[in-house]
Amino acid sequence: MKTNAPNLEKALRSFLAESSVIGGVASILEFASLKGTIYYEEARDIAGGDPEEPLLAAEEWRLLLPVRTMKSMAWEDRLFMPMDRELFEIPNIILKLVKDALTSAQWRTTEAIGGIFREMGDPAWQTIPEMVAAMAALASSNTVSANQITRVCLAFGFSNKTDWLIAELKGAGVISPRLSSPADVMRAGSPLYEMNPSITCGIHPH
Repeated sequence: MKTNAPNLEKALRSFLAESSVIGGVASILEFASLKGTIYYEEARDIAGGDPEEPLLAAEEWRLLLPVRTMKSMAWEDRLFMPMDRELFEIPNIILKLVKDALTSAQWRTTEAIGGIFREMGDPAWQTIPEMVAAMAALASSNTVSANQITRVCLAFGFSNKTDWLIAELKGAGVISPRLSSPADVMRAGSPLYEMNPSITCGIHPH
């Protein structure tokens, strides 16, 4: 099978520091991009040995997520089980980025975010990447609060867009609820969301 994994490898090097696993991550993501999912044993065949390290690196960067969960679909609740028949899935935004990177050899987060929102018919699709960049600038430890997202919406002139934006960003795989620390939620005074690190690494406010 013809492979474009070297292009994807080059794109991943823009943020993935673990050079020893980049080849495995790229090959696994290329295969997973065909149907959006990959089984552990398929990853093992593709990686040519133990796939645990590339799969763990992919999960850490939220490029691939175990389908098995502890209680919710939040990323932090996903259970990594290195065994056959365990299924992993690519978040929607990552699928778009991977397919683009396989040909362009670039990790173009701004274009991917805009593209997903354009496909959803959002008239503000050109502005959404800037809003995500503004959210990333406010984030602490890759975590942003609903109040901060509201502030971003207001700054861009969308007074009633917060709930809709949060729902769509969750669906796209840009953010995920952070539920594990009630004390942090109390301190923030609103729900908290983890931002996808493989998105925030490549998006900057203009």
